Amino acid sequence: MANELFIALVKINKRIFMEEQYDNFSKRHHVLDVLGFLLQKKKAGEPASLIRLGDGEGRLLGFPEFVNKQATSNEVSGLDHSLQIWFGRDDFQTEDLLSLSTQLREAVKNADIVGLPRLKQYQAFHVYRYVAQAISQFDLLNESQIITDAAIHRYLQFGLFYRLLLDKLDFVGLITGRPQLADIIKNTFSIKELKQYLIPAEAIHPGGLEGEHYPDRFNSLKIELQVPYKGAIFLVGAGALGKIYCNWIKQLGGIAIDIGHICDSWSNQGRTGHEYHQIEQYKKIPDISLAESVKRYNAACAYTNLDAKQPQQEDIDQLIKNFGL
Repeated sequence: MANELFIALVKINKRIFMEEQYDNFSKRHHVLDVLGFLLQKKKAGEPASLIRLGDGEGRLLGFPEFVNKQATSNEVSGLDHSLQIWFGRDDFQTEDLLSLSTQLREAVKNADIVGLPRLKQYQAFHVYRYVAQAISQFDLLNESQIITDAAIHRYLQFGLFYRLLLDKLDFVGLITGRPQLADIIKNTFSIKELKQYLIPAEAIHPGGLEGEHYPDRFNSLKIELQVPYKGAIFLVGAGALGKIYCNWIKQLGGIAIDIGHICDSWSNQGRTGHEYHQIEQYKKIPDISLAESVKRYNAACAYTNLDAKQPQQEDIDQLIKNFGL
């Protein structure tokens, strides 16, 4: 009985510690803060990286210190679970996984904007806590970074804010497993040149380039990747490896935006989601004020049950003032 009580107290103390650590890094910025930062970087021609961390990234970040490769029980899945989703296999050498874990941690440290799981996710599913634990244990974040929700890629779509970032650009780079997406993005936003770097799609939603994403395409992409000028925008939808690609793009002088499964929604393949996610919304609504965009964003968050921070009128006014929107 005493031993059971001791174990229960240890679990409670660990949970309290984890929640405290999560709170330390969850001072969230809303979608207009993120949009304003990206617009400023675009205007200045300065490099930047926006990445998002979910349960899979939590597993890889925590390997091997507190996440095992194989599941330890029915309730606690190991890194193999994510490897199967991403690559359809888990027969990776330990040194390769250690390298990827290290590179992912560096990508988090070097990112300008980091999307973290929402509190509801953190409380409902233990794997999301790996993100908080990794942040604390490996000192991955700093005060200069903008912390937002991992759903930021959806928030930017909800308010049709991607148009402000992409419309009529001379160049956009794209890393994706959806071959048809290049033409869709190019035509939707009237982009002069779109350079696509095709990768194999996730194993659970197949498509894209044939062959192995890691190590084959991972290594060749590092050689091929080129940023034509400082501040060139790249959209990246490539799972956990995409966060590393975002870091490479920033190092080369570009602005990398991790759009995740928005690639699926925009190409109408894989995880497409609600019509709020569809790229056709930009043609259905060819002109919209910033205030109306925020109303649309708030309505979409409410409809999809996302507990997102809402911008205030002064935030809208400030963005209009700063960028003449």
